[in-house]
Amino acid sequence: MSILVIAPYLPLSESTAVGDWSLVPLRRLFDDDLVPTSLITPARRFIDAFQVDSTLGAVAYQAKSGLGADFEMADFRRLELGLRAGVLGGNPPLLDEKSPSGWSVATSENATLVGQPLDDSGGYASRVGVFVRTLQIQGALDGEPLPKVRAPLELPTPMLGSFDQELADATYGLLAQGEVAGRRLQRALDWYGVVLCNAEAVTADVRVGGARSALEVLLDSGEETKRLVRAFGRMIEEPDATTTRHEGRPEVFWSKGPVDLTASEWWLTRLCDLRNLIMHGKDVPDPLWQHEGRHQLEHTHDNLSAALRAYVADSIGDPRLRLPMSRRGFARSWERYNAAREEP
Repeated sequence: MSILVIAPYLPLSESTAVGDWSLVPLRRLFDDDLVPTSLITPARRFIDAFQVDSTLGAVAYQAKSGLGADFEMADFRRLELGLRAGVLGGNPPLLDEKSPSGWSVATSENATLVGQPLDDSGGYASRVGVFVRTLQIQGALDGEPLPKVRAPLELPTPMLGSFDQELADATYGLLAQGEVAGRRLQRALDWYGVVLCNAEAVTADVRVGGARSALEVLLDSGEETKRLVRAFGRMIEEPDATTTRHEGRPEVFWSKGPVDLTASEWWLTRLCDLRNLIMHGKDVPDPLWQHEGRHQLEHTHDNLSAALRAYVADSIGDPRLRLPMSRRGFARSWERYNAAREEP
């Protein structure tokens, strides 16, 4: 059976690789002789059915076996999570003084990955639901276009979005090792998929709880808030980061007396306070939904992105990966320049 692996909503401008998978933008798939002749017609039909925007989407295949070849589901799952890391890691910070354009921000829906059999191009079937699963069958006569595959309702179309290939590739490599670090990363990325999706069905309350759970997995610091906050500060901040003195309870609910906190530690303290009030059904004062004049979910987006980069960077021993993609390229170039100067 020939299978088309397609990421129909991925913001990808150039062909690249993640692990042992090659990624080719949909709009460039037929430029070369990449698609076997026998698969050109069914591949075109399915791509037309999936594609929602000419600037989005990619086909993935394992270079060792070629486009349309079978694959292991474990590899497919690792690629899906790698794409999620690359999509979310490629977002600009939401807390910049100049808020990013909606055309440049992607969510976890943009990392959707689908496997579609190509042997019968006359139609397709999609199974949806969890507790109540529904099989939907669509078809068309020869020569007619296939009905469009229904995209997620709240799907962003980030025409100016970026894909962090370095982060995606490093994530895939960690997951493939099968070690504890990879398992923690996998479970954290499952939470990221919930917290950083665009679905209105996922409430702000759920996202706050999910963010705390994601950080508990990544930091492996236990459930005690004080340990979680301090571990987060060590992961994100520089060793000489500036601290601010805060009073104990109720300002810092986990401390009995005055305590010095970095900016990241103070943010997570307030997020955990918000989470606790939500989880215990208590009234949540409106000011707790704001931090430094911005909504907690904006801080959550940026801090989860920073934590993901830091975790992967530390796990593979590449400190430059901690930097946002927009700054990392210059740092890499500067390193190469200095290395070239030192050569005889």
